[in-house]
Amino acid sequence: MKRISWHTPEYVFRQRTPDWFWTLGIIATACAVTSIIFGNILFSIIIIIGAFAIALHASRQPRIIKIEINERGIAVDRDMYLYRSLHSFWINDEHHSGTKLILRSERSFVPLITLPIDEEVDIESVREHIKQHLKEEVHEETITGHIMDRLGF
Repeated sequence: MKRISWHTPEYVFRQRTPDWFWTLGIIATACAVTSIIFGNILFSIIIIIGAFAIALHASRQPRIIKIEINERGIAVDRDMYLYRSLHSFWINDEHHSGTKLILRSERSFVPLITLPIDEEVDIESVREHIKQHLKEEVHEETITGHIMDRLGF
């Protein structure tokens, strides 16, 4: 059985303007001050730390990861998703930021795994290869995924 592999950025990078960071800071500060007014200092600290983490992540360039589909499962960088731990798959080629491979895992914490497919990869060979191990079902990205995509993450 042949292997299919490609390299891709882990996410689509969007350049942030200084206004974006100012907006994040103003919203975080307003929420933190409101939290202090209501007597919840711990939540205020969590908001500030969260905003700082979001700003760091937004300014970080994505790593280039290797995705490989083989006879055991789907390897994403150092993680291996075995076919026996996956329920089904879907290839969404109508996504505005490119073609996505969506895997439904049996995990309850992260049930959907979304992987970008490089433009040079033959989508039909990917579909046929995975179809030998998993059933093909229509999967939509979660609402959290849509929100993160709209926010540029």
